[in-house]
Amino acid sequence: MSFGADDTMLPTASWFHAADRSLLRFYGEHSNGPFFCPPGAAGLNVSISKDHARRRAKVLTVAGLLERQGTNYRITDLGLRYVRGEMNQDDLEALAPNTDE
Repeated sequence: MSFGADDTMLPTASWFHAADRSLLRFYGEHSNGPFFCPPGAAGLNVSISKDHARRRAKVLTVAGLLERQGTNYRITDLGLRYVRGEMNQDDLEALAPNTDE
C-alpha cells in the first residue's frame, strides 16, 4: 500500500529527481512518532543506492522536505504536504536548493 497521493498526482520540478519521490514516500510512511532513519537504509528500502540516497537526502534537507539529526533524517511537515499531494509544481520549484546535486 502506498502512502500519500498517487504518483501521477505528485508534482516534479527541475531540481527534483525520481529518487526523491521514493525517499519522501518512505519517510512519509514512517512519519508517526520520532522516526529518524539514515538515508542509506531508506534508499535500500526503495531500491536506491546508499550513496545516491545520501546525496539526495542532503538536497531534500536544504529544500526543507527532510530534516537531519546527526546521520539520520526524517520527513518534515512540508515533506508530508508533498507526499499527500498538497503541493503543486510551482510550490516545489520554489523550494529549489542552491546546490548542484
